[in-house]
Amino acid sequence: MFSRILILLLLTSCSLFKGPEKLKGDDLLKHLQAIKLEGEGKGRLHIRERQYLFGIEALLKDEKDWLMAVTIPLNGEEVLSFPALREEKVASDLTDTFALRIDAGIRENLKGSTLRGEEFLSAMRKTLRFLLAHRLKLPVQCVAFDSEKICSVGEQDFPVTENEKSITITTAFAGHELITTASNLTGPFFTHTQFRVKSPEGKQDLLTLELFWQ
Repeated sequence: MFSRILILLLLTSCSLFKGPEKLKGDDLLKHLQAIKLEGEGKGRLHIRERQYLFGIEALLKDEKDWLMAVTIPLNGEEVLSFPALREEKVASDLTDTFALRIDAGIRENLKGSTLRGEEFLSAMRKTLRFLLAHRLKLPVQCVAFDSEKICSVGEQDFPVTENEKSITITTAFAGHELITTASNLTGPFFTHTQFRVKSPEGKQDLLTLELFWQ
């Protein structure tokens, strides 16, 4: 009797402390749609030695405009937006308060780098447009190669790789790469989304924007 109770307790504790789920099957588009980009949570922006921590609330307004409100302690609310995502190209705009913070952080902390805030934000817009393609009703085409798949939306190609715990999308831009990784699959969604720019030689991270979803 005691042994049965002990086994039951062990099984219960395992279910309570179950780790992230593993990716199953070969349904790439389904996995891409599990990358969470809306809701509430916490965020972290790291540009070399400079780091910001903040709360986030994001949504896709009218199925075309992605908006993220950022609440930074002692600084109040700032905004990052990518409007008209159904359009492949729009005029660049650095008027959003959080976009201006990113641009200033790059200029102040990456003086020896060729990375520019406007270029990073343009690459992030392209990535969001790809990840939200199913909501934007944009066609996505993917071709499988040996270790990765190449997906495209419009004129932009996105190499995509997967393992059991995460999915990674690469967006090339202006001599750099924006590497987007979604991990910690919990239920139907990944709860961690990371946007990372490495130096052209690949030795260090220049900028990292992380979103931790509730």
